[in-house]
Amino acid sequence: TDLRLVASGLDLLGEGEGAPSAPQGVILVGDPEYGPGGSFEPLPGTRREVDGIRALLARSGKDGPLMLLGGEAKESRLRALDGAPEFLHLATHGFFHDAEELPAPDLEEWDQSRIGTADEPLARSGLALAGANEKAAAEAIEDGKLTALEAMALPVAGTRLVVLSACGSGVGEVKSGEGVLGLPRAFRFAGARSVLMTLWSVDDEGAQQFLMSFYGRFLDGGSAPGSLRELALEAIRAGESPWHWAGYIVVGEIEH
Repeated sequence: TDLRLVASGLDLLGEGEGAPSAPQGVILVGDPEYGPGGSFEPLPGTRREVDGIRALLARSGKDGPLMLLGGEAKESRLRALDGAPEFLHLATHGFFHDAEELPAPDLEEWDQSRIGTADEPLARSGLALAGANEKAAAEAIEDGKLTALEAMALPVAGTRLVVLSACGSGVGEVKSGEGVLGLPRAFRFAGARSVLMTLWSVDDEGAQQFLMSFYGRFLDGGSAPGSLRELALEAIRAGESPWHWAGYIVVGEIEH
């Protein structure tokens, strides 16, 4: 029996119920140029990750994906998408700041000037993209940090699956009556039908191997939770530590 995590009643809608027109294409984001210094270190392994996914897509008959790598892996490219993609894969650093960890001047500046206060959980979690290490003006739209609050406005309504290949991308803040507020909730609010995420840090090589196995099953016609379940069962039978596979979860619609 497949088990599904649901965040709201929206997740109980069947495939196509209340959904926009069918999305098209695949977008793969990886190896952003964060810039010199700062807290975000380069992730060259993510370029190999998205290259591997591109090869799997080609073998499955999918058209060539839009590759946003290096300096092109930036916020403005995601905001300017011409319609929702069928799949969106984001391989980069994720971040979540507890309110107690503030003040963090650079974070507080762009949060408070553009998208609310530093007390807002959706303004304290996000993904690092190109330019994330560079000091941006407080009013800058392109600061290299895509917060969950900003992700809520991305054109992903109807996107079948968003993969957040970032450590701890499923982490957020629990609000009474609202659940966990973070990146997965933001993408679901924006209209993505399902989100694959991680609950803790995984090493680059292990993440690449896991995601290649996941996509191999998923692109062969499996559902996202079904493909994840198959991998988990294989790992259990092989005696692998849950640390390497149990952190991956899928939240979203129930596919019929």
